[in-house]
Amino acid sequence: MKKLFKKLVSVSIAALMLASATALQAFAGAAKGDEYELGDLDVSQATVKPTISITQQSISYAEYKANPVRTIEVKIKDADGKYDNAGFSVKVDDRLKLVKDDEGYIAFAGQALKRSMFEAFPEGDNGFRVLIASAGEKNRDGVMFTFQVELPSENGDFTKYPIEIYYNKDTDLFTNALMDEEGKLMEAWTFTHGIEHGYIEVYGDPSHDLFPKGDVNFDRKVDSVDASMILALYAKISTGKTEPTEKQLKEYDYNEDGSIDSADASKVLAYYAANSTSTK
Repeated sequence: MKKLFKKLVSVSIAALMLASATALQAFAGAAKGDEYELGDLDVSQATVKPTISITQQSISYAEYKANPVRTIEVKIKDADGKYDNAGFSVKVDDRLKLVKDDEGYIAFAGQALKRSMFEAFPEGDNGFRVLIASAGEKNRDGVMFTFQVELPSENGDFTKYPIEIYYNKDTDLFTNALMDEEGKLMEAWTFTHGIEHGYIEVYGDPSHDLFPKGDVNFDRKVDSVDASMILALYAKISTGKTEPTEKQLKEYDYNEDGSIDSADASKVLAYYAANSTSTK
């Protein structure tokens, strides 16, 4: 009986290991959007089989509250020096907000494309299309480009926000300079087998992950740093440089009088002084 039990355990472990290996191998798949028309192409014959991946980020509720703006990387591997021209779209969950810089740019070329022409064009409110063209130099493996998204002000428990690559059969490509057979096979492989979509996932039950009142920097303590941050925001508000958001009013208005001012900072300092004295 013991031998039979050990054999069953061994078989079960082997099956689990095989299933895990298969899941890892199958993690990369096709782009969203249009189905790639293979025609007579046999992607198994591709000599270059790239994988383009988007950041997959799991953060705690505390991290989400402290920094709702997250940086996303789009990386490539197994294509070093082999690809020249590319075009495809990135779409984020419609609950996310794409962050633009002061000049209105959405995405920025990384080291893999440092010698290439790179452009990102908005597509609706939750997406953009990238165009990549090598300028005589081969593109590399590594970070192709980065962009930022802002999480919504309210977030439920275990919320996942997809970030995905889309293919348009009329406009998109991923090939070499010659656009020869090797380039066609590489493109076919990329859009049918070489995409790892991304996401941001916020975990942790907010009801069990609350911060003390006055803890505006979310380090789980109320101290002079929080008071300084309240004063800094008050200075911007009082000089007309900014208006408080609904989220800031909830977090910075310590005395709950409907405004953020020096009185809130004073209350936080008084609380800090009382508690730091009582713990000595």
